[in-house]
Amino acid sequence: MDAAFQLVEAAPAAGAGVLARGDRVFVFNPVPAPFTLLGLNQTRGAPPLAREDFEAFWDDLGRRYTVVPVLSYWEEATTPLYLFGESPAPLWELSARAARR
Repeated sequence: MDAAFQLVEAAPAAGAGVLARGDRVFVFNPVPAPFTLLGLNQTRGAPPLAREDFEAFWDDLGRRYTVVPVLSYWEEATTPLYLFGESPAPLWELSARAARR
């Protein structure tokens, strides 16, 4: 796994305490827009990341945690101003999966 994803994964994993207590982690924009991805890759010394890398990481989080959209907001980085409000982006809540009985 790329070091960038290990760092991001540490936030919910530090959730051994946070998520285990029943608290939640909120996530927005888990897959960056093209220009954001370009900026991220320009500051990295490692091989560039692709959109698919973020999608796979987000899918993996979805398999390990309960992921629920809790709010829609307008993400300026992904939608031109003249389309304001036409494609809202979700704010996600990650929480520990409930134990099955």
